[in-house]
Amino acid sequence: MKRRATRIGLLSLFLPVTLPGCTPSPDGEQSTRSAPLRAEGCYALTLGPSASAERAPVDPPAWVALLPDGRLGGGHTVKDTMVELDSALGQWSRVADSLWITWTPAWLAGSMALRLVADSDAWRGRYSLHGHQVDDGRILTRGDARAAGVPCENGALRAGPELTGTIRQLKAWRNTTRPDTTAGVTEALQAFEAFLRETPVHSLSLMNYRIATFACLNQRLPASIAEIQAVESLPPVPVRALERRSFRDAWGRPLQYRRLAVGYEVRSAGPDGQTNSSDDLVSAEAAPLRRSRETNCR
Repeated sequence: MKRRATRIGLLSLFLPVTLPGCTPSPDGEQSTRSAPLRAEGCYALTLGPSASAERAPVDPPAWVALLPDGRLGGGHTVKDTMVELDSALGQWSRVADSLWITWTPAWLAGSMALRLVADSDAWRGRYSLHGHQVDDGRILTRGDARAAGVPCENGALRAGPELTGTIRQLKAWRNTTRPDTTAGVTEALQAFEAFLRETPVHSLSLMNYRIATFACLNQRLPASIAEIQAVESLPPVPVRALERRSFRDAWGRPLQYRRLAVGYEVRSAGPDGQTNSSDDLVSAEAAPLRRSRETNCR
């Protein structure tokens, strides 16, 4: 049972902040006055290493321009001229004290969403990156982020001591930041729980994929879910809670599996927790999904 992605390529970033930046002056020209709590402006952005890798997903600070009416622009590096994005590729909005940005940068095979909150003279927070695939929240490309307001004019950042100092500070922060795997797993678990509440049948799809991989590697169906767990490689300790959760249904109960005369069945007891009741979710498959041994059955 495959689920069509309703939203693909998302990066979510959660940050608290107050920034100086370039803000529109009354005559429409850009000004570089310090503007705490102003949303519109230009910001240099860098990402710390993620929970799934020691290295940051992007090296040089990039920059974004928050334009009127939720429009978004920016550049891959601080030396690039601004490219204004189509609304399908980038937009921003402000909700209470948070600034939310959805962005598909050129250096990422996917998209990014940022939440920025005011905190002194820098934007701080968390990010998560997701590729172009069905995203159920379990991806661990999550980490800290930092942004700062920078002067801009005519679609580019304005070179000078202020920009140089800001970039130096962002690079120093990035070079000393370490991934917070515990926070990344916690965020992924919360996102995964939310996804399962919205799409309970996804837990059965995950089990179907596992059964297909097992069948490809072993040329037979598993005898039980416990056998699948026994042969799968254990992830690092901090990530095991996320792995264990993916073997249960949307209500946190163990999935049920049994072999049939032809094929197999995966079942969730549904919201009432009673097996064989009217609200059960059932996937009965005549054969597992096809996997290729040439790609290690993935």
